[in-house]
Amino acid sequence: MQRAVAEAMAAVRFRSPPAVFPFATSVIRDASNREQVIAQVARATGTRLRVLPGEEEARLAYAAARQWTGSETGPLLMLDIGGGTVEIASGRGAQPRSVLSLPLGARRITRDWLPGGTVPSTGRLEEVREWLGHALGTAARPAGRHSTPA
Repeated sequence: MQRAVAEAMAAVRFRSPPAVFPFATSVIRDASNREQVIAQVARATGTRLRVLPGEEEARLAYAAARQWTGSETGPLLMLDIGGGTVEIASGRGAQPRSVLSLPLGARRITRDWLPGGTVPSTGRLEEVREWLGHALGTAARPAGRHSTPA
């Protein structure tokens, strides 16, 4: 990670204006040692990563998608599937009306539900689909509680 940060910062060093905002998403945000990782990256690269909250990640992804699609396209539902989280945002204008960040990223689901690097059975895939459907349905309700995989 230190190398990636150093290379990215070197690539933009001579740009004008230098509008680069280095931030970390769920892999760092959810790490038990996130402060140590951030400090280590800062020592190695001179760049201090900011931790981007999930809801802000969803808002920024929505704003980017809205910019790309244009405001005349009407309502927009944006899904950003990352490694640790899925960001969901929707709205009609330049800013989303609702944002949500859920711990349902591809890496996390694979690690928790399909460990071992083997091809899962059809039955196991159906269990994962059912659980994800329940988790998404629960998240859509304001006072919903999230369960964790078996």
